[in-house]
Amino acid sequence: MKKINYMVMGIMCSMLLVSCQQDMGTSEPVMNGMIMSDGQPDRQLMMASSNEDDILWEVSQAFNNMDAAGVFAHSTDTVRFISADGYRGPFTQAMMEEQFATLDSIHWNISAIIPVQGEGSESVSVLVDGSEEVWGKDGSYETYRLFERFVFEDGKFHTVYQWSGVIPEPDEE
Repeated sequence: MKKINYMVMGIMCSMLLVSCQQDMGTSEPVMNGMIMSDGQPDRQLMMASSNEDDILWEVSQAFNNMDAAGVFAHSTDTVRFISADGYRGPFTQAMMEEQFATLDSIHWNISAIIPVQGEGSESVSVLVDGSEEVWGKDGSYETYRLFERFVFEDGKFHTVYQWSGVIPEPDEE
């Protein structure tokens, strides 16, 4: 009798485990959000399932180490850059090296990395929320809130859009 009880319990546990398993091979991507065209919804967004979020994390680590070659290892040779300060144009590894040469250190504090993809598109946009602290060799210090969008194709980013807000100095009492 005990053998039958153990067998029945084993079968029931197996059935429970199998019924709770998700079929990972056929799951559909979650579609949500909208991409607009001429002020009207054009297509939906979905979470990207490739590794651009991991790539961007590597880029942030290279950036914090002021390693321009490490940053550009994951980009096209020239990146289209639309910066928060109004610059609109190409950005290269040499330009980043020049920028790093004026700094003592820099720290990109990331609070979120969100990879999204438009329905039917191969392009992936990685949205990054965070802040940046910049210490210049001239003794200057600045801190900014940042929101950025990195546009990837074939595992490399080619365009960066950037928005910022100055973080006010704390009131000293």
